[in-house]
Amino acid sequence: MGTSQLASSADNIEPIQLGHEKLTIERFIEQHPDVTSLDLILFDMNGVVRGKRVPITQLNKVLEQGICLPASVFALDICGETVEETGLGFEKGDGDRICRMVASSLTTTPWQENSAQAIVTMFEPTSNQPFFADPRHVLEIQLEKFASKGLKPCIAVELEFYLQDLEADELGQPQPPLMPISGERMTQTQVYSLEELDEFKAFLDEIISTCEEQNIPAENITAEYAPGSSKSTSSILMMFCWPATKPCC
Repeated sequence: MGTSQLASSADNIEPIQLGHEKLTIERFIEQHPDVTSLDLILFDMNGVVRGKRVPITQLNKVLEQGICLPASVFALDICGETVEETGLGFEKGDGDRICRMVASSLTTTPWQENSAQAIVTMFEPTSNQPFFADPRHVLEIQLEKFASKGLKPCIAVELEFYLQDLEADELGQPQPPLMPISGERMTQTQVYSLEELDEFKAFLDEIISTCEEQNIPAENITAEYAPGSSKSTSSILMMFCWPATKPCC
């Protein structure tokens, strides 16, 4: 469905009453006047980011009325093909549902110029009930069960990534990067080395800054082991921890 069709489809949706959320949006626009586009995102059953991009001028309308996305977004396989056996695809009309923005998730995307993003969650258009297949709603149900037992789950996520040179080696294979300070190429696996973290401090500081801007709680960084044959490359491990009192934004 195109943007123009999206707007007309949502015109008949009754706006919901919002107070604090509108203040959040007004404050965001004041603080980020250069933002021109907004990605409204959700995550399918495989964790792939899906959604729609709208002009930032549509932000208030999106907050009040939501946007239309087909229920089949939760019936996609890893290649983006609709699995008709779910009963959410073309055979059932591929009907739209209303996706409402999580205002607290609104943030800039520093890696994209003049851009922002926000998470949306899917609801039934007539009853405004949560759509059963939206993973965020499934998570909310599980958290309510924990809360009813006086329990508060927490999660810790490890993000491990590798640094490599943009240029391949003489055999056309990926190779370790040149270290910015020493100018030497990494040839050892120095697990837990602080010196290697020092070499890439500017790069890692940029990651931490981006995490802070997006309210992602990066807690610590270590130099880890990495696979290699004739050459070993070090990997970086970052730890993120959330108290899961509600689905994180």
